[in-house]
Amino acid sequence: MINAKKIYFLGIGGSGCSSMAFWLKARGFDVCGSDLCLSDVVKELIVAGIHVHIGHSENTDLQKSDLVVYSSAIKDDNIELVFARNSQKPTIKRAAMLAMMAEECKNVIAVCGSAGKSTTTGFLASILNAAALSPSVIVGGIFSGQKSGAQIGNNDEYFIVEADEYDRSFLEMRKVKLALCVGIEAEHLDIYKTFDGVKEAFLQFFGKVVNDGSTVLCIGSAGVREILSQIGCEKITYGFSADAEYRAENIRYENGKTVFDVYENENFLGNVELKLIGEHNVLNALGATAAARSYGIAPSEIAAGLKRFRCVGRRFEFLGEVDGARVYSDYAHHPTELSAMILSAREMGAGRVTVVFEPHTYSRTRSLYREFARALSTADEVILAPVYASREKPQKGISSRLILGEMKRIGGIEAAYYKRYDEIFARLKKTAVNSRVIVFAGAGTIDECARSFVNG
Repeated sequence: MINAKKIYFLGIGGSGCSSMAFWLKARGFDVCGSDLCLSDVVKELIVAGIHVHIGHSENTDLQKSDLVVYSSAIKDDNIELVFARNSQKPTIKRAAMLAMMAEECKNVIAVCGSAGKSTTTGFLASILNAAALSPSVIVGGIFSGQKSGAQIGNNDEYFIVEADEYDRSFLEMRKVKLALCVGIEAEHLDIYKTFDGVKEAFLQFFGKVVNDGSTVLCIGSAGVREILSQIGCEKITYGFSADAEYRAENIRYENGKTVFDVYENENFLGNVELKLIGEHNVLNALGATAAARSYGIAPSEIAAGLKRFRCVGRRFEFLGEVDGARVYSDYAHHPTELSAMILSAREMGAGRVTVVFEPHTYSRTRSLYREFARALSTADEVILAPVYASREKPQKGISSRLILGEMKRIGGIEAAYYKRYDEIFARLKKTAVNSRVIVFAGAGTIDECARSFVNG
């Protein structure tokens, strides 16, 4: 339960914190916070009546707050966090706040896994909306056509959240009715050290599922299969293999859309149409379908919800054209996500695919540079930007050149590394007319660069 009246968010403009702030404000809490710049999301928070301080300082709202929430990106020496702790104010991480919010609701549906959480959450929310169940939704992104990643439900019956494994955040959840896992991979090894450590954390998370709850699992994930027998609660599986309880068959692409047939065991549930391209989105839709069926939602309502959903921001988001090339921005920052993204470009009929990739964190680059190289080598041209440090300090010998070197060893693809984005833009301008699709991929500053490229 939330035992606070005035809640202060450090970094309130972030996708996760802003969504939570909107929800709490709608539930009657006094919400305020700070952020480094007056972004579009911050402007929307202000319109909603949430006071936001630009820059970090020992401001009056912070002084009067009785709970301070911060994300893993906030450093221990942050002036506001230091003040709050010295003043003996309760300070909790964003994940703990999300867990407290979830306790206010009856059916907590937590979407977890290495790639596809936001899109799967969006599909499921759209289905529940089509079934007139009006869920509350908290997602780490912004849904297309909306101003945030929050949906404020009409009641506290259904609460859909994106449960992130970074920093073991999802282990803060206390009661989960349904855990939907889109896959388990060797991710965040700076936190977990080994893949076995990652799998152990997911087993702990599945242990949060209540006695009458269940897990919905992508059985095509090797990590899921390796721990399947150790999961104690009810298990519902989905995927492309014959042993999946929910399967997609007859996948085809028509006029920029994905169409496929859905089976529940041996029963044909119906035909589904998605506005999104790619087999990875078919899997995301299947996961949402399996979760919805566990709540008894009719196939017709599922199909309507899936068809209605457009996308989450920065998931193969079209930005515009430059010299005849179609330019997209994508959040992909893991090898599996990159492979799926490039395949999507192929499936939509792109004749030539150029990827501009900004690796995210030094630790991930060090652990996965070979996997990054293999994934990127499925494109026609790859341009590497410098590593986005995020929360980390530079590590000697770790840079985008590691990926470049491995790509050259693999061979068969045009690849280059540039230290500055003006150099990248100059190269793209020369080749844009010959490239049908250019995708800027990564989770750091690259989206801003993509938009700068398109807007000139």
